[in-house]
Amino acid sequence: AAFDTRTGRVYGQCHSRKRQCQARHHRRRLCPDRVLDAFRAARDLGYEWIETDVNTTADGVVLSFHDETLDRVTGGSGKVSSLTWAQISTERVAGAGCIPRFADLLTELPELKFNVDVKDEASVTALPELLHELGAVHRVRVTSFSESRRRRTLRRIRELEGRTVPTSSGKEGMRLLLVCSWLGGPSWR
Repeated sequence: AAFDTRTGRVYGQCHSRKRQCQARHHRRRLCPDRVLDAFRAARDLGYEWIETDVNTTADGVVLSFHDETLDRVTGGSGKVSSLTWAQISTERVAGAGCIPRFADLLTELPELKFNVDVKDEASVTALPELLHELGAVHRVRVTSFSESRRRRTLRRIRELEGRTVPTSSGKEGMRLLLVCSWLGGPSWR
């Protein structure tokens, strides 16, 4: 099941008694995508796992923000990786809430767990260091469409924590799974 942070609607079925379903955004509006109120709304509906993306600022602040640039959803412009937190902190998503720091989500919503899509190179090291600093490694699943970025993030977490975290396949892993299924590979039924 997915929780639309913009409309407040739930799509699909939740088959777990603990509601360990992913809450994520779609294209409609209730509250702007990826602002703190959207995460609170998902929590208030009983969701335990929240999907988010991270990008890191020029001064190493990990943000819960999907886009590489501010241009599409804020009044500002420029690459997140080229701007400091001080420059970004005043920007509003869709004219409403500010872009949340991932650290704020972890500290202000301690009951939630996060499926984190690592979107940029700086987050490969910044995210594991933040998780280690806050003692929050047990609250994440690391994903990325970049297999290399995902693996390097997981490696850094292992170096810092001495353990692994749950993850998912990147594009290459999914392609391999698809090819194996075409070739009559193992069945999970």
